[in-house]
Amino acid sequence: MLVKLTSSMAGDRFSFRPGQVIEATDDDGQRLIDHGVAVEAPDGAQCEGKLVNDERDQDRPRRKPAPETADVRAGEQVEMLTDRKCRGKTKAGNPCARVPPAGTDACAAHS
Repeated sequence: MLVKLTSSMAGDRFSFRPGQVIEATDDDGQRLIDHGVAVEAPDGAQCEGKLVNDERDQDRPRRKPAPETADVRAGEQVEMLTDRKCRGKTKAGNPCARVPPAGTDACAAHS
């Protein structure tokens, strides 16, 4: 089924702009039309891309697993960088959101 996109779409292996005509399976094309992302393409429209549902990717996880809160390297506990925050405050008095360099407790602006 050929559909003409009314809004942009992006995924792991594709990126389409509004107005592009793409080929999709009947089920996927109907789903795009039902969600208002596409309309049926006019007769004689040129296909500019394919939206393919590859069965080989069904077993592959869609997202990377969430990182653990701590990482163990060489037998010791290593703190994740996202858990460390600068001890400084902004001009407005809010806590600084920057990550300080290793071995310090303040970012470059607050050291």
